[in-house]
Amino acid sequence: MLVNPASCTDLDEVKLTSGQYSLQHLKAFGIHNHLFQDPWATNTVYFVNSRWDIVKFVANNASSLNKGEPVLRLPDADQQRSKSGRHNVSLHFPSPDVLTVADGAGRLYVVRTGDRKLDQEWKVVFRHEIEGQNFQVVHSLLSAEGCHMLEVALLYVEERDMAFEEAQEIKGGDFVSVLEWLTLTFAAETNVWELTRVRRLEGKSAPDFLTLEQHGRGMIVGSEKHFTFVYDSVKPVDKAEVKESARAKGEDKKAPAYTWFQSMEDLTVHFTLPENTNKKDLDAALSHNYIKIRLQSQVLLEGNFQQNIDIEGSAWYIEGRRLELQLCKKDPAMWSAVVSGDDRGEMVVDPATAQEIHQRLEHLTSDTLNADPDRSEKPFNSQQLEECDTFPEETSAMLRFDGDTHQSTHLVDLSSHQWLFNTALHSDQMPAVCLRHDVDGLLWQPKANYEKKECPLLHIGTFNALGYVQASKRDKKFAGCSPDLTFAVLCDCVRHVFVYRQPEATLSPLRNRKTGREVGAVAKQQVISLDSTDPVMGLAISTDKIFVLTAKILHVIKVKET
Repeated sequence: MLVNPASCTDLDEVKLTSGQYSLQHLKAFGIHNHLFQDPWATNTVYFVNSRWDIVKFVANNASSLNKGEPVLRLPDADQQRSKSGRHNVSLHFPSPDVLTVADGAGRLYVVRTGDRKLDQEWKVVFRHEIEGQNFQVVHSLLSAEGCHMLEVALLYVEERDMAFEEAQEIKGGDFVSVLEWLTLTFAAETNVWELTRVRRLEGKSAPDFLTLEQHGRGMIVGSEKHFTFVYDSVKPVDKAEVKESARAKGEDKKAPAYTWFQSMEDLTVHFTLPENTNKKDLDAALSHNYIKIRLQSQVLLEGNFQQNIDIEGSAWYIEGRRLELQLCKKDPAMWSAVVSGDDRGEMVVDPATAQEIHQRLEHLTSDTLNADPDRSEKPFNSQQLEECDTFPEETSAMLRFDGDTHQSTHLVDLSSHQWLFNTALHSDQMPAVCLRHDVDGLLWQPKANYEKKECPLLHIGTFNALGYVQASKRDKKFAGCSPDLTFAVLCDCVRHVFVYRQPEATLSPLRNRKTGREVGAVAKQQVISLDSTDPVMGLAISTDKIFVLTAKILHVIKVKET
């Protein structure tokens, strides 16, 4: 295995400010890959130096690098670099002769590069600015035949002044992740790019995965909390229709207006009240078959009971911010709702009933883990769990959004699978995602064409035990795999690079002396120690090489002969 270093000038590195403290900021911009790979020439990589020059490096078959050639300096570099709260520069290559650049300070550039293999002159042909928003470009593609339409996906985090009720649903502060979907059209008459459509999605977590479909008709987003359409400059978003569609798919889980539980004789309802609410603010009317409770001008509960109640045995109380309504049933029975036709409440288990169930099941449980380890069929022992066995706390999912109807057409639940990495395998396909299934890492490729009821993901490869192995790498910063899926790479924050190869056939079978089992293929693992103690700033992988960028050196690791 050959490692060749090349000297680099200082990188342009920006760290999060004290005002960018939310989980969305940390997840979206905290770990930035400063090394950008050309998918049409995978042995060519780029980075941005401190002068805002885009620097190009090319590795030949012998893994030697050129000296690094600046191909373009971003416009207004001195002015844009001085803006407070800016992010790192991000690049994306939608075609062999076009580049999209977000300078992290509120500007998007479209660059005509010409054939990048021929070292033609690069020229900025379009610029767009979003006032007050520092964003990064996540994905871009040419969607129409003849390359007349350019789709670009941008990401930024916006702070909102939200109402009290909405703010309670947001963990980590009043921040929203925004996906700005821009459509640019090339006007042949004027020979310029024009912004023809702006679409916007919002969510309460930064996306783990994002890609635009190849024909520009949809967007696939993977995240812990779901995104929804909020704006379209061409076709206004029907928020009621989008919300109803999300609710039908289980995406919009609105908090219940109240909770209630019951026994055969009684029923108890709990409401959460605003701060500083007292009895004078409430107006309650109660009869044997009807109830109406109002909080000032807001009706909390109104309607007919399913059966009659005993008024003398019923009452309501206020304790702090909780309103408790106790109803005594006239005839013992179980109700399906507090009042007929009201589905805003959520029925929970009565604490007394729950305690009774626990007592009934007590003989099946134990206070100690693995209470009888000598049994032939040992019970499950949670002490055997390791970090790789934990799953995300939030309900992670991948959704496909239709760009015209604004609705999510497909949903894949990923709540039991850890996200390992995203990777671009081929220039003419959407990025793939690697998820942990049991101890393995499975690679999934979004499909370009699929039926309405068909899963939009296709399983294309497996890395054995990668899900288990990556959990032990506590200093892991980047991960990825080769385009031909022959090896996977885990890269530490400093110095170490781990290569995990797919099983290869041995010249002769290997036999286990104890069990007699024969093995015909062996998977090799290798560790590379870089001759540098600087932090790793970027990673790129081709079919035969690994590019590792530190603050001052670009390392090229040749892992196999081509």
